Amino acid sequence: MKANIGKRKDITLKAWSFAGFVLAAVSIGLTTPLSVHAATTDTTENSSIEVDAASGASSSASANSVNSSSAVAQPAVSNSASASEVSGVAANSSSVAGSTSSVASSQSDTTTVDNSAVATTNSAASDAKQVKTDSATIIPTTGYSADSSGDAVYYSNGELANGYINDGNNWYLFKDGVKQSDVQAWAGTYYYFDHTTYLRSDNVYAKSNWGDYYLFGNDGRIATDVQAWAGTYYYFDHSTYLRVDNNYAKSNWGDYYLFGNDGKIATDVQAWAGTYYYFDHHTYLRVDNKYVRSNWGDWYMFGANGRIVSGFANWLNRTYYFNASTYLKVINSYVKNGNNTYWLDDTGVMRTQTWQIEKAIEVGMALVGKSPYDWGGGRTSASIANKSFDCSSFIHYIFAAVGINLGNYTSATTYTEIKLGTAVSWSDMKRGDIFFMDNCGHVGIYLGNGLFLHDSPNSSTGGVGINSLSDMNKEMGKTWAQIADGSVRRII
Repeated sequence: MKANIGKRKDITLKAWSFAGFVLAAVSIGLTTPLSVHAATTDTTENSSIEVDAASGASSSASANSVNSSSAVAQPAVSNSASASEVSGVAANSSSVAGSTSSVASSQSDTTTVDNSAVATTNSAASDAKQVKTDSATIIPTTGYSADSSGDAVYYSNGELANGYINDGNNWYLFKDGVKQSDVQAWAGTYYYFDHTTYLRSDNVYAKSNWGDYYLFGNDGRIATDVQAWAGTYYYFDHSTYLRVDNNYAKSNWGDYYLFGNDGKIATDVQAWAGTYYYFDHHTYLRVDNKYVRSNWGDWYMFGANGRIVSGFANWLNRTYYFNASTYLKVINSYVKNGNNTYWLDDTGVMRTQTWQIEKAIEVGMALVGKSPYDWGGGRTSASIANKSFDCSSFIHYIFAAVGINLGNYTSATTYTEIKLGTAVSWSDMKRGDIFFMDNCGHVGIYLGNGLFLHDSPNSSTGGVGINSLSDMNKEMGKTWAQIADGSVRRII
């Protein structure tokens, strides 16, 4: 590309007098700057080149002839031209004009240049600095070139490049031919381009020019929702793309996760929304209805809504009590539940202090899930041996196991049992009492804190099982509490 720079052209300029004979032939060497356009000579009318008045019309004609020759532009190859090169063209052109004028005036040797011509040449060289020219910039079909500031710009198909383009070595994002850096919008999303290499940055948590941090994924795109990063997980807002801290957020796949003060996904016992929750160490999901051990070794109960439990709570068909301040399970203590007082044993299980009631309940609980409902069963020695009962024969069986006779087992029904023991109000019902439902069509034994033990095809097991009064009786479409008759009998 630079091979033609500085190539000399011998241009022989000939000036003819008005009489038609040759006045002078001057051969000069011009170094034509490659960036000078033909329009350069248009500005000579503003120059202060002085021509000897004695030269007359011949001098004027010669000068015009020189200007016409010097106005031919060479093919532009170089990207820029210096001011001194531009001055050289104007100075040499003026020198020729001055010399021609001098020859015509003195009719002397055409090769002699007088002092006036020298003065004219110097003046032209100075004034030529005022000449304004347009830089001729080569625009490649595809490739890099320098702009007016000397900075590299990239062209694609003869136009300044715009878009994500491979320059033959790497992919870059161009805007008006200039490589872009930092966070940039492209193709409906955002990417990050390194400030030094201008390459797209993948798998990076990068700080933008305005100070905010953003996560960019494997494909370079800005990330949202739950994202794995630096050995854990974070959540990034779908609108702002910023990391979300201290929030219980719903993922794209529908599960909720808690993110802490540092944005990291949370596990174990965590404070949130005025209470505490527990998040599994493997799935990161909230844990409901479970008694779990914390990182620091203490155990806590979390209820159906995931919240930490205080007061009474049912767990694995047992009732426990948790301190309202520490949330720890209370053991070896008395505690009041409604109108009744219970004992919390060394495992925290709520019990009465009547051994027969506790034993009868244990006998019945041993059959949970192991004794399907059998209408009319439990009234022969064979069916009893097979642990096959209906609701009333089951109640008869567990009390008989601790020596309490509820009548002849062959004729035990809800109608005979509703007459046994002492009547108790529904509000005073306590652990060990029996109560009736569905217009005396069903009977169960109360365990406390809303739980009861019974034998029913609608129980939790389809036979002997434990339900809460708030559970739904699917056959009747009502809760067990809603079908209760309010009839309660205290056997012991």
